Amino acid sequence: MILYEGYLFYVCLTVALIPAIILGILQKPLRNYNLFISLVFILLTLSGNVSQLYSFFGFFIAEAILVQGYLSIRKKYGRDQKLYYIAVFLSILPLILNKSAPLFNENLFGILGISYLTFRTVQMIIEIYDGVITEVPFGEYAGFILFFPALSCGPIDRSRRFHEDWITTYERDEYLNLAGTGVFKILLGIVYK
Repeated sequence: MILYEGYLFYVCLTVALIPAIILGILQKPLRNYNLFISLVFILLTLSGNVSQLYSFFGFFIAEAILVQGYLSIRKKYGRDQKLYYIAVFLSILPLILNKSAPLFNENLFGILGISYLTFRTVQMIIEIYDGVITEVPFGEYAGFILFFPALSCGPIDRSRRFHEDWITTYERDEYLNLAGTGVFKILLGIVYK
């Protein structure tokens, strides 16, 4: 399956939306369901290429370790500029290797959404350095990085903005308005396709 292409994607998306709508109407938090559905769509998208699937999750785990490691270092040593530059460099290294791979006839880190994943991680490291982010719960980090609707076509979201969505449980009326707008946009996307 390819994200945003073909009827199979939209059928799967429709099926995935039904429980989300029910949870929203019942005024339940959607964060765990969103993470679950993102993982399902990533698995469906990458299941045809096992090496890319391994590369994707290896990249995700490495970046998660880097963010958590830099957060610990930042708490221990404060705003050390050299450590900050090292963390930023390490976070963009897979993207550099990916973009320079054609020079060496290799496909290093050729994974779905590597640019968006990298920019999200760099943004978090910058905000950790600035002291804006002082905690990075793994579930929220995974939800932010793996959020499949923005994986292959953006936009580059800020973790602070995402955090507000992550912790918010909407009132029924507000949720129904948002769900109606979302369903309309999905149907409009199908028409455009």
